[in-house]
Amino acid sequence: MGDEIQSDELRYERVLQEMPEEVFRMFTNATAMREWLSDRASADPRPGGYFYAGWDSGYYTSGEYTVVKPYDEVSFTWQGRNEPACSQVRVLLEAQEGKTLLTLIHSALGEGEAWKQVRREIHDGWTAALDRLEQVMHEGSDPRVTERPVLGIVFSNLDPDLAEHIGVPVTYGLRIDETIEGLGAQEAGLKKDDIIVEVNGKPVQDIGVLRSELRDRKAGDTVSLVVYRGAEKLPIDMKLSRLNIPKVPDNLTALAREVEKIYQKEDAELDRVLKGVSEEEASFKQSDHDWSVKEIIAHLIHGERENQYWLSEMAVSRESTADGFGDNLDAHVQATVAVYGTFDALREEFNRSRKETVALIERLPETFTRHKGSYWKVGYFFLWNKYHVSGHIKQIQQAVAAAREKK
Repeated sequence: MGDEIQSDELRYERVLQEMPEEVFRMFTNATAMREWLSDRASADPRPGGYFYAGWDSGYYTSGEYTVVKPYDEVSFTWQGRNEPACSQVRVLLEAQEGKTLLTLIHSALGEGEAWKQVRREIHDGWTAALDRLEQVMHEGSDPRVTERPVLGIVFSNLDPDLAEHIGVPVTYGLRIDETIEGLGAQEAGLKKDDIIVEVNGKPVQDIGVLRSELRDRKAGDTVSLVVYRGAEKLPIDMKLSRLNIPKVPDNLTALAREVEKIYQKEDAELDRVLKGVSEEEASFKQSDHDWSVKEIIAHLIHGERENQYWLSEMAVSRESTADGFGDNLDAHVQATVAVYGTFDALREEFNRSRKETVALIERLPETFTRHKGSYWKVGYFFLWNKYHVSGHIKQIQQAVAAAREKK
């Protein structure tokens, strides 16, 4: 692009494999925008409606839609963090023999030293984002997921009471719920209830800091962590692992069958662990900060319900956004245990909820698969995210052992 970066207008063209209707959605729907443009997004696509996009790096931009002509043009203002003034983005769509010529023009970029770095960053940002857009629209997969390295950690919540219980002197950071077998975190010796408070010298307040720090790294790179293990503060160097990306089937029926296989395997292991567990053992709590078996099952029921809500949202392109992981609301767990009452009733509800999830996947409208980024995200989540239930099965084993030791 060279000298063009110095002008007050940046122009990009891409020929995309999809029709203008689908490309139009990628600039006017928040769920779609999060699949290629930004880590967070919100949109009200009408003249005068708001536009917002945010990234884990700390950059964000906002503005308003000025032109919304279905399948032809989308324009919006752009005021990025620390940018000298508001600029303009215009997106033009032209159908070409079953494909779409996309022309994006980012204009009203000022002159002078204050704009020099801004233009470069905007240019680099759009180049990378439009490359992702091409991949997401053609293949469905998000390269920010498929190409990123991983720590091999399942995280959970941390609150003041829990921090006191596990003996850490902080109430911020990321608490390790489980390390994944064979990946970098386990090999580095990280353990359950370790609290990650720094990565490469940067304080870790939330998952966004960690994601931002890993964004430009690759599998095999070493990162330096600082963790609290109880009251002890430990420096730990660990190698990043390669993410094993599952192949997502190209239709909902096949996806439902793959998810069903995973669930059946997990359910068989859960049945094995719970065989012979009495109502008394299932109700036993080792401490106020540990869940009983019944409470763990209630939590798994909630997780399955949340999966169903999310599936429904994705199917209609209205995905709810969330701040971090959220916390496990104990009142919700206790309410579910109180209403279902017995251990057997809780297990039956969990089994039904799993069957309902599989049935929902199979019955989603076939048109959903046309939104390749959304469909791939759903498939990837259900086929890769096997560690939540397996982690809680280990927790159940520990709870049962503690109950029997108490007798």
